[in-house]
Amino acid sequence: MKFNPPFASSSSGARFVLLIGLIILGAVVSIGIAYLILIPMYGKEILTDPANMDNIGYVRVMQILNQIGMFILPALALAWLTERKPNDYLGFRKPNTNHMFGTFLVLFAIAIIVGELMELNEGMRLPESMKGLEDWMRRSEDNANGLVEWILSFTDPVSILINIFMVALLPAIGEELIFRSVLIRLFKSIFRNIHVAVWVSAIIFSAFHMQFYGFLPRMFLGLVFGYLFIWTGSVWVPILAHFLNNGTVLLGQYLYNSGVFNQDPSEIGKTDSWTWLILSIIATFILSLWYYKTRRIEVQGSESE
Repeated sequence: MKFNPPFASSSSGARFVLLIGLIILGAVVSIGIAYLILIPMYGKEILTDPANMDNIGYVRVMQILNQIGMFILPALALAWLTERKPNDYLGFRKPNTNHMFGTFLVLFAIAIIVGELMELNEGMRLPESMKGLEDWMRRSEDNANGLVEWILSFTDPVSILINIFMVALLPAIGEELIFRSVLIRLFKSIFRNIHVAVWVSAIIFSAFHMQFYGFLPRMFLGLVFGYLFIWTGSVWVPILAHFLNNGTVLLGQYLYNSGVFNQDPSEIGKTDSWTWLILSIIATFILSLWYYKTRRIEVQGSESE
């Protein structure tokens, strides 16, 4: 019997609304499941305890279930509800082996560009009349960075494995499914231009993280992941790139916390040398050209652009 998804004939706008609804539903359900797990562990006071964010068990359960509930399951559900071939829609295709290995070179090539964008972004200053907004943005950035550093400060073997799963693997899968597999396709249908779709999805990807002083480098990474998706036809390629990027940060922080590495991981990629920056741009361009020349052309018809 042929499967007929219930919303196969819905418009792109309707699908976008459906996606938002699925994300909200996933967030609510994931929080509910989290508390069903946490209450037996810590008691009912976990619901109102202001010290929750100092409890690593609480943070881990919330982070893991939020990634699954807000990203992975909504993407899978949207594909199942709207597509006759949900796996193809999400890009679950066997990737070209060379494309997979190429992601290592891509991340190495863009490191200096990302570092320069980070430095540029961190130096951003708003007009004096907007000092209140700037102070709030700084506090939000510091709080987010502080939370990540605290999570990665646990360096026992079990914590390392949990962090690889929670900080590197789950975000790589969930965010690529939402921001690349789903949003690029939706925006391509809405704007009728694959490049606009990649840029809009990258902007939303960066804005979603609510880290204003990392907006530019994260948007650039979103562009890289987006073009890896449309040029390879497989979501596994940007998932690998995303995982390697997050995993590198995790490894760098671990080595820094352990005293093995004496350079703050947030400073990696920053340089005052124009030569290194130019070489990074050239290497990125060459690799982009290679991916474009070896691209797959069957991702919804216009990824050959």
